[in-house]
Amino acid sequence: MVAQAFELQVQLNTDLARMPVDNTSGKWFVGGDDNEAAADATSITPWRSREEHRPIGEIQRVRQGVHRRSSIERHRIDGQQRREPVSSAHLLG
Repeated sequence: MVAQAFELQVQLNTDLARMPVDNTSGKWFVGGDDNEAAADATSITPWRSREEHRPIGEIQRVRQGVHRRSSIERHRIDGQQRREPVSSAHLLG
């Protein structure tokens, strides 16, 4: 079995004038040295969203369980405490 690694990066928009969402030519910068460690320790899931944006259907319910188990195992292997953020401010505060 071959191990795979994926890098997921998310940047919060804090100023539409400096960080326009419809203009891909602008550069955005992630601030704070602790952001990478905070993001790495956070479990990202499509089910942590508004109700109207959450995945639906039987396959997605199965996927949700698999995603949760994968997150638990990743945090165990990495020796990290798995925590669920209570707000977006809590993610990368």
